[in-house]
Amino acid sequence: MRQMIWVKSEHWQGWACSECDWAFDDDDPPEGDTINEMARNYVSKRDKAFASHVCSEPPKKKDEGRRTKDK
Repeated sequence: MRQMIWVKSEHWQGWACSECDWAFDDDDPPEGDTINEMARNYVSKRDKAFASHVCSEPPKKKDEGRRTKDK
């Protein structure tokens, strides 16, 4: 089952799918009047984008460098 995971690399960090190459890319300015409202809007936008994406590739095998959670 796919999960949204936090990925951190030398050139990028952000939310991505554990099973394909989908990554959440939000370049829009934050929406809302308060920090809390901006955070809620970001989480909502991210979650909707993840839920609606279709995995574009079958899962890679573990020895092919699949993304892992950053600890």
